[in-house]
Amino acid sequence: MNLKLFKKNLRSLYKDWERYKQKAYGGSDVLVVSTSPISSSHSISDRFCLWLLGYVFADTTAIFTSKEIHYICPKHKVSLLKALTSSADEAVNVQLIVHEKAKGDDGLRIVDDILSNIRVQFKLEYLSKIRVQCMLKNKKYEFDVENNKDCTMVVGHVEKESVLGCSTIIKKKPNEFCTVDIRDGLSKFVKVDAGENKDISKENMGESAVVWGFKRSDERDVDIYLQKLSKEAEEKILLAEVSQENPNLRRRGKKVEAIGSEIDEWIFV
Repeated sequence: MNLKLFKKNLRSLYKDWERYKQKAYGGSDVLVVSTSPISSSHSISDRFCLWLLGYVFADTTAIFTSKEIHYICPKHKVSLLKALTSSADEAVNVQLIVHEKAKGDDGLRIVDDILSNIRVQFKLEYLSKIRVQCMLKNKKYEFDVENNKDCTMVVGHVEKESVLGCSTIIKKKPNEFCTVDIRDGLSKFVKVDAGENKDISKENMGESAVVWGFKRSDERDVDIYLQKLSKEAEEKILLAEVSQENPNLRRRGKKVEAIGSEIDEWIFV
């Protein structure tokens, strides 16, 4: 994994989030990005993951806050993501935490627990600000935290792609959580206009196709190409866990030419 590029891209994400929090991220206090079980060229979340990590981490959810980054992923991807811990700290001074989910689990329970803990911290920080303001203005501190809309935590995600559509805690506590679509914010990193859902097929690819900022010289359908490599990678990684001859076996995707980046390979895990 290219740690130098990861740090560069992570800084870009946090800088853009801070600068355009209201305009592009709907005022999000937290960002949640979930990749699909089978990688798709139409998924903004999948493209964003590839841009940030240089890998297509299928079936993985990332939660970004100002102080922490949480990854919820299957067992065989934990070690790869844990390798980013020090880089995340160096880049934007955040703690990166990796949570392992069971095979076949959507990870929603873990996501809800994390959001609940983040909400507690968010509430404490908000109340602290209110107390300070009251002290400065010499006013009596009276505040209804449960019914004050200013204390609602805004969670950004890509609608129809993230796990938040089935989140229990968000549905049960509408006064504490609200969700917004951050497609506009993430799209700028994957060079796709918000709402765009073009079908990249043989008819419009030509001899040299540009996909997600990468160029490859054949006419195979992108979705089929991604699904095939992702499936092969999953099989190889699972095999590696029980292989005595080569326990570190890992599948590398077809080499491609990177455009405007330091990545020179698609790597599917």
